[in-house]
Amino acid sequence: MRLSLELAGLAALALAACLGAGAARAEQCAGIGGQVQPRSHIPMFIYAGTADNDAKSHFERFRSLIGGKLSMLAEETRLDFLPDFGLYLPGGQPLPDTVQRQADRDRYWDKTNALQLLRGTVWPGQPYSVESAIYIGGLRGSFPHTEVRVRLPIQPEEVPTTNDSHSAVTFFALAMEARRLKCDPAVSIHLLGKARSVIKDIRRRSGSLVGHLAELEAAVEAELKK
Repeated sequence: MRLSLELAGLAALALAACLGAGAARAEQCAGIGGQVQPRSHIPMFIYAGTADNDAKSHFERFRSLIGGKLSMLAEETRLDFLPDFGLYLPGGQPLPDTVQRQADRDRYWDKTNALQLLRGTVWPGQPYSVESAIYIGGLRGSFPHTEVRVRLPIQPEEVPTTNDSHSAVTFFALAMEARRLKCDPAVSIHLLGKARSVIKDIRRRSGSLVGHLAELEAAVEAELKK
């Protein structure tokens, strides 16, 4: 009986360790302090192709989905080292796209300490879809571009999950941010593992990877080997 209780206790400790492996508190990230502050918010800009009411309605649906996905992502990964993580919508609305040039995006990203910049285009069809150019700047790691281009269908019945291309990019950017902040290595490994899992699920469901997802997959694998 005593042995059984001891084993049960050890099992509980092991489970707790597994559940907390991806979490990081600010004090566990040696790089935070002084002029080095976490990149945590994600500004969303008005997407192109949203002039008519139908496209605008679909863009609003997409905006709501992204907000839900980011909330779920934060809950899944316990981002204690990024207390202000989430979508940035001043006044509850996307920003006018004033960063169409690469140099403008570079400056905005540096000035605002953003994690990502969300820009893109809404495309009509059955269903409507969005093509996002997600700017990750200096958090690109082994990824060869400063922006990751991905597509997402806007399904009327879709509910927020983190098994999608936008979430894969965010997991990757968070992993690179954890490394920049010198968090415990387990944090970035956990986040890269989440990105890998999402990309594999997309390939399983779709049969192929579109946009920059194949390059992002290669970057994830390269970073996991470091």
